[in-house]
This record gives sequence, structure tokens and C-alpha cells, in this order.
Amino acid sequence: MFKKMFPRKKQRWGLALIAGGLILVILGALWMTVLFPNMSKLPCDFSSETFTEGTVTLLNTQTYQPVTYNVTVHREFETDHCEGNTIFITENVAFTNKDTGEAIPALVSHSLLAVDRATKMFVPGAVDEYREGHWTPPSGLTKDDVLDMWITGNPDTVESRYVSEEDFHGLHVMNRQAATPEEGLVVPATNTTPEMRVYAQYQSKVEPVSGAVVWATSSTERTMMVNGNKITVYQDHLTFTDNQSEKMIEDAKEYKSQIILYGTTMPWVIIAIGLLEIVLGVWMSRRPKIIKHATANKK
Repeated sequence: MFKKMFPRKKQRWGLALIAGGLILVILGALWMTVLFPNMSKLPCDFSSETFTEGTVTLLNTQTYQPVTYNVTVHREFETDHCEGNTIFITENVAFTNKDTGEAIPALVSHSLLAVDRATKMFVPGAVDEYREGHWTPPSGLTKDDVLDMWITGNPDTVESRYVSEEDFHGLHVMNRQAATPEEGLVVPATNTTPEMRVYAQYQSKVEPVSGAVVWATSSTERTMMVNGNKITVYQDHLTFTDNQSEKMIEDAKEYKSQIILYGTTMPWVIIAIGLLEIVLGVWMSRRPKIIKHATANKK
């Protein structure tokens, strides 16, 4: 009677389900801890660009009078190459006079950045120009995270801290703020420039799951001492263009959905299926003993 109701084939299926379930649980755990972190690194074909607009004031070195321009700033990022976990990115910055449409040659710059593909932090000593701290916010950002951000043109990092949260054009974001100390940061003298001080403020809206910056505004001032007087040699006020912010919002929504799908939903679904298979397999393999015991009692 027992053999007819519960053939050994079902026990074998139960053991197979247990084995398959264990494999799925292990796969789900590996997916979350190993596979997805590797998938979420900056790719070695990374490229990006940002557009900001605002005003720039420069000191005319002949008249020592400030000259203000309405500008658009284009920052272009292209992968140069990868070495292991480090990505080398070229950054090209161009300022355009919005009133004339002409470039401002004095503000053109080219840099080579070395960034950790996983943490998005600069790799000190990997390139000639020293940088440290975060290049951009990491994914999985929380309100308690204090980021040491490197802002181009500053001699040191500044702390980026959580301020508040809001829904920004249909996207939940964190408002963060960074600023230099009140006394500014000292920019050491070089062979061609005197010692200066830089004062900067940076505000941003960040989608916390992806770490994508969807809006930012900044102000920077550089001063130097001339005959005992402090003179502003450079000053800017720059904000993401509307088109740039709209693009970043759409990108952030896509990044967020991919992270939730591939980083959370899929591995937990795999683990849940694995656990279900284990429970079913245990039930199938244990059931014959229970029925056999019950049959014996009837006799």
C-alpha cells in the first residue's frame, strides 16, 4: 500500500527540489553580493556631458576691472582607458559667451581623471593632478552619508551633507549642500600664479537609489591680495540648464528602476523560489514516513 501511494520516484523528486532550491538560494545571494556590484560599476565605455549656464566674472589684468559674461559651460567626459577597477576619464571644459556665441579661451581646460569604478571616488596618485574624495555621489545614498566631494578648481575636498527631501518633477530626491569654510581654502602659489583663496558653495538634488545628480547650482569666488587689498580674480554662478536637468531626471528614473529590478527584485525572487523548492522538496521526501506510520497504527 505504501509503495503504491508514495513511490520512491517522488522521494527522488523531493531531493532534486531541495538541491535545486539550494542552488537558487546560493545564486540569489551571489547575485546580490558579487554579480550585481560588478554589473553596476562604471563601464569602460563610459561617456557623459553636462551643460550649465549662468555668469562668470573675470579680472581684466590690464585695467584691474571686473568683466562679467553670460555663459554656457559644456563639460564632456570620455573614457580614456581602464586598468582593473580604475577608469581613466578625460574631462574637457569649454565656456561660451552666450551673447556673442564665442568661446572664452582663458577658461578652456582639459584634465585626466582616475576614478574607482565601484565607489566613484578618485584614485589619488594615479594621474599627475592630485584629487581625492568622491567624483560623484554613490548609489544607495542615505541621509546620514557625509561625502567628501572634490570640486574642480578647489585645493581640497568639501563635505556634502543632507539638507532635506522633496519630489522634484515626479522624482524623489535628496537636497544636499557643500561649502568651503568661511575663511575659504588656500590655493598655493605656482610659478605663474600668486597664492589665492577660493570660496565655493554647491547645492544639488540627488536621486538616492542611483546617486544621479539631477539638478545642481554652484558659486565660486577666487581672490588674491594685491598691495594689501583683496581682489576678486574670478567669480561664477552656474546652474544646470533646464534641458540638462530634464535629461538627468529621465536617466535617473531609468537607473533607479534598473537597480531595483536587477539589484533587489530579481535576486530576492530567485531566493524565494529556491526556498519554496526546498520546502516542497522536504515535504515530498518526508511524507512517506508519516503515511507509513499512520498505516502501521491502523493495523
